[in-house]
Amino acid sequence: LVYAKSGEAINVADRNSDISLKDLADILAERAHTRVVFEQPDIIEKSGYSVATRATLDPTKIEKLGWRAHTSIREGLQKTLECLSSYNTCTP
Repeated sequence: LVYAKSGEAINVADRNSDISLKDLADILAERAHTRVVFEQPDIIEKSGYSVATRATLDPTKIEKLGWRAHTSIREGLQKTLECLSSYNTCTP
């Protein structure tokens, strides 16, 4: 990232790791020993809700800097959550 433009946003993402927002929420909820309840908003609430069900990050900028993903989204989430659970034992 030393060669990136100052202040520019760069997505750290893997083109091969695609996940729905529901699956992402389920993975995080399972780790937190809880569950996610999905409710459909009524007509008035809909005006403030996003209809997106998937979020895909574009890793083009970071790939141009030479970076490549070596960890899947699921494995990366697991490692991140483990690290956050015991922050003083994080290892790359």
